Amino acid sequence: MIKIGRNFITIRVVGGLGNQLFGAIFGLFASSHSGLNLKIDGTFVGFGSNPTRKLEINQFDFRPFEILFKGVSEPRKSLINRSEIARKAKGKVLRIYKRSLSENQVESSFVFKPGQKFTGYFHTWEFADKLFEIYPKFQLELKEKSSLFIQIENDLQKARPICVHVRLGDFLIHKNKYSFLPESYFLTAIKVIRETHPNSDVWIFVESESELAKYYPVLKESAKRIIDQGFDCTDAEIFSILSSSKFLVTSNSTFSLWAAWFVEKSGGLAIVPNFGSSEDSNTRLLDGRWDSINVFSNKLITKSKVK
Repeated sequence: MIKIGRNFITIRVVGGLGNQLFGAIFGLFASSHSGLNLKIDGTFVGFGSNPTRKLEINQFDFRPFEILFKGVSEPRKSLINRSEIARKAKGKVLRIYKRSLSENQVESSFVFKPGQKFTGYFHTWEFADKLFEIYPKFQLELKEKSSLFIQIENDLQKARPICVHVRLGDFLIHKNKYSFLPESYFLTAIKVIRETHPNSDVWIFVESESELAKYYPVLKESAKRIIDQGFDCTDAEIFSILSSSKFLVTSNSTFSLWAAWFVEKSGGLAIVPNFGSSEDSNTRLLDGRWDSINVFSNKLITKSKVK
């Protein structure tokens, strides 16, 4: 049980569930390194690309760790959060508060002290890999599971489908920031997996089935099952399903890349997009731990060992 007091470091997470996980994992590494308790603050969650985000990682148990959560549990709905001027102002505030560290800094010279606060995206796998190395049984467990989630999870274990995460939504709004994946990427990735598992069905996870039909009609027709926001499942439940899949095709989003991290650690097969030298905002996270498909040539790039 966490003792309430000042013996904490605080991580102020930003953005959606995937980005929140990066902050939480950095915090857990820092906590285990320093012996201090960890507090996750969701006050800055809506400062990312989508102001309707809410704190979602508090729906998980981070076994074997304990975390104190505070902050936004519902999306902000005020007009100021939908204003472009206000969003730019929030971005400036975030840059002022932003503070993160590399693993080398943490291990060599940085001394954590009670009361310190860190804010940012913490986009690196190094803390997660180090944490897994120290605690190989580390896992996320949903605190509550809906009956629909349990049913889908049971179906997943029986069918062992190829799970495909398609990110549209705010990617369509921020095309200058995120690379819009071609349909050929998803189709090629499915084809690669079916070379060794020819009878695998395709399950697609997407925000909107109508958007899927508009932008990826062939992919939609290939699906045995489509799960979108019309299903009564939380984002955390969808993430848990993707993370426990045997075969996963990701989008270039931290949400499904984190699911791929767990799939890889459990011995499953995950395929991610490869942009070559292109500067997608998440390119630096697409390293050699996974097989990947070059989105321009549709060629398979076999994973290499992570040093």
